[in-house]
Formats: sequence, C-alpha cells, structure tokens
Amino acid sequence: MSFLETNWDNIQPPYGVYVGAPVGGIREPSVASWTHDNAGMYMLLKCIELFKPIKVLEIGTFDGFGTIKIALTMDYSDDCVLYTIDSGGNYDLVGVGKEAVKIDDPDGWERVVERRNKHLAVNCRCAVKYFEGVSREILGVVVHKMEHWDFCFQDSVHIPEFIIEEWLLYKNSSRVGSIVCFDDIKSTNGFIDYFETNEKNWVTRQSDIGHGSFWAERVK
Repeated sequence: MSFLETNWDNIQPPYGVYVGAPVGGIREPSVASWTHDNAGMYMLLKCIELFKPIKVLEIGTFDGFGTIKIALTMDYSDDCVLYTIDSGGNYDLVGVGKEAVKIDDPDGWERVVERRNKHLAVNCRCAVKYFEGVSREILGVVVHKMEHWDFCFQDSVHIPEFIIEEWLLYKNSSRVGSIVCFDDIKSTNGFIDYFETNEKNWVTRQSDIGHGSFWAERVK
C-alpha cells in the first residue's frame, strides 16, 4: 500500500485543531490566512514529519509563513532542501488568455515582502532556496535544478486551469512514491475531476477540512 493509503488517518488533525494558536514555533500573526486554518497546516506538517521527503517543492511562497514551518519540520537530514517559488508581486489574471498582470499595490505588498524576508532568514537545518517569477515562466527551470521532487505543496493560483498548467510543468519530475498536496481545493473544484480522469498512476485522497486540500501519491 502507498504512504497515503497507510497514513491518511494518521495525518488527520485531532479534534479541535481548527482555529487558535498556530501549529509550531512561529506565533506571530501572518498576512496569509494560515493562522485561520490550523487543521490544514497540521495535515501538511504531519505528512512531512512522517513521510520525511528530502526534496520538497512549494509553489506559492507568499509571506513565507508556511514555508518556514515546512523547513523547520524538515529537520531529519542535512540533505533536505526546500525549493519555494513565488511571483514576487500581487497579480491578477485578465483577458481571454488569463494573462498574469501585476497590480500596483506597493504598500500592501511591502508588508508581505517584509514578512517573507524575515521568515526566510530563520536558521534551520533544511536548506531553503527561493525563486521569484511567474510560475509558468520559471517552474520548468526550478524542477530542472531539482532533478526530482519527493513532495510538492501547490498553493499558488487555485483556478483549475492554472493548477493544470502548473501541474503539467512539474509532474514529470516526480518519482514513484512522490506526494503532492494541492491546497485550497474543495470537492467541488473541477481540478479533482481532471486529475482522477487523466492521472491513473496516482492514488488520491481529498479533504474538505479547513481550506480544503487534494492529495495524490504516484504509485506507478
């Protein structure tokens, strides 16, 4: 049986872990809404703790709140590396082709950058490599540097067609046993139908807890 099939119950949050004190050592409030989805954070970190991936890809750094929690959890080997990607700005998707257009919001985004710089400066055993740029432009470059990924946390744009676009850029760098978690995906999100129709070499699990998440592990 796969890791997800064996450990799905083990990564579920204990009753009551929804809103309250953040999971882990960082207690400051975040610009991101992670502090309001401790259940989702618990599942993510518990999976990493038990699965012990060496190469992790995070798509959607934002202010680095989740990034550094992942890195601090990856304290089981000196070989651990977390590759994290962010657009580096506040973007909107416009036009028929849904082009990513940067929004001029210097004051709001400055606070995000300040927090991200602070979080990425935290000393931890795991090496953290930050890459900035629109995912469709740099994701292929990053996974080429990685050669393969053991675990991926997709938390950028949550529109099905863009999740698919990103997925097609990094899925071939997976190996048998690789696990991916797509965040902010409820059972009604069309991406789940796409994935289960087209990706027959993966076993899947879905959770509507917190923001909702969709998980998959490559078995062939």
